[in-house]
Amino acid sequence: MKFNGWGAMLRKFRLGMDDRKDLENIQSMIAEYNHRMLKFCSLLFSIIFAIISSISFTGATPVYEFPIVYVIMFVTSLGIYLLARFVFKPDSSRRPVLLTFYILEVIGYGYGFYTGIVHGPFPAVTFTVMLIILPTLPCDCPYRGNILMVIVSVIFLLFSRKVKGPYMFSNDLINVISFVLVSVFLHTHQQMSRMDDFKNRQIIKIQRDTDSMTGAMTKAAFESNTIGCLRNTESEGCLLILDIDNFKIINDSFGHSIGDFFIANTGRCILDCCRASDFVGRFGGDEFVILMIGKLNKDAIQNKIMLMTENLKAFFKQNTKYDAYSISVGCALFHKGPVRPDYQELFNQADHALYVAKNSGKDKCVIHGE
Repeated sequence: MKFNGWGAMLRKFRLGMDDRKDLENIQSMIAEYNHRMLKFCSLLFSIIFAIISSISFTGATPVYEFPIVYVIMFVTSLGIYLLARFVFKPDSSRRPVLLTFYILEVIGYGYGFYTGIVHGPFPAVTFTVMLIILPTLPCDCPYRGNILMVIVSVIFLLFSRKVKGPYMFSNDLINVISFVLVSVFLHTHQQMSRMDDFKNRQIIKIQRDTDSMTGAMTKAAFESNTIGCLRNTESEGCLLILDIDNFKIINDSFGHSIGDFFIANTGRCILDCCRASDFVGRFGGDEFVILMIGKLNKDAIQNKIMLMTENLKAFFKQNTKYDAYSISVGCALFHKGPVRPDYQELFNQADHALYVAKNSGKDKCVIHGE
């Protein structure tokens, strides 16, 4: 137990969380945060370096001579902002966004390095301020920001020793080491707190979007995810609407508690039969919806529904001795390309197919257009 406790502590110090699976679950939140912060920070850096470049061209102070250096920093920061604004997407550019964020950090460290070394013999005030501020900007595993900070600090001290006198170097050495230690603590603590906050928000979101009886998505969550999927013109798949046949008879014959048992276990069996990439929702009562993503032909859909139906019938026959259990399914396909139904039209197509299935004998799957 002691070893496990130390292991969890070291993982949290290194990753920000003691469970790698929890970290994977909040990656979408981290990516969205980093994308938003990269746009803000790169724009702020662009404004700051534009002002410094203007001052350096006047030659008002020797600290801001060599304007070309600040112009390069301005152009690079502006380029990063344009990338973040028009190229990067939170859901598909997680690694590029994070890598670019660290490049922006290096630019900030470079500014502190430039003012503390090239324009010596000045104390490393700007550089030590950067040590506190820059690591806290992106959200990432703490060890990466800490490693970058230590590497940059070592390089700074090596140059400080070479170009500054012993007294000034000793002052830099004490300040940089002190600020690195403080920054490692603050940075690590902030990343842990930030990730704990994302984890709590994820738990609240799951509880809000999950139907407590079945474990499927709520109607609002399913609609939101499906609309988001349909907006991607490269996606394809099908929407299924499932309904338990003769459910009113089950409720009237056995009571609402048994009816709830049928609904709950129908939902769980559907989830077991679906892939992790599928969306499964409950629209209330005994009606369920499934969004299956991927290239699917009609035979594959029919086989999937047949397997699901067989599993459901076997479960209820074994656990309730009810032989008449069956489901009816309506299906509507959507394909790649800009010409495709929107969510409401796709739902109406699947709902009409379900109506046909219900009115043509039940216990079957009808695909819209067949």
